[in-house]
Amino acid sequence: MKIAAIILAVLFAITGAFAHGVLVLIEDNGDGTIYIEAGLSTGGPAVGADVILRERSSGRPIYTSTIPANGRLPNVEQPTVAYTVTVSLGAGHTVTRNGPLAAAKPAAPKPTAPLEPKPHYHDGVRCTGH
Repeated sequence: MKIAAIILAVLFAITGAFAHGVLVLIEDNGDGTIYIEAGLSTGGPAVGADVILRERSSGRPIYTSTIPANGRLPNVEQPTVAYTVTVSLGAGHTVTRNGPLAAAKPAAPKPTAPLEPKPHYHDGVRCTGH
């Protein structure tokens, strides 16, 4: 019984030493691209993690890549539809987040009617034009 307790203690210690989670940051760059950064809860980048952007309504993949050595994908083209971002290092190490939607572009200003000239007067009589 004592040996079983020691084996269990060692297994829990080993499992805990390798435990880590995947952390994902997704930001709208404001220029039609998004920034994706993936790291591990232990502090390093999630090098080699698969990145998949999927259309939310259908699940259809829109973009795929892998996380490079620096942990960052700085200029990924931003989808024009609602989408998710999944970063995966394999079983138990997968994070899926909703991607930021592109900011709505301000509507073009509506044309205004041309201004009429301000009426003016000569000797108390309204001038009709020059």
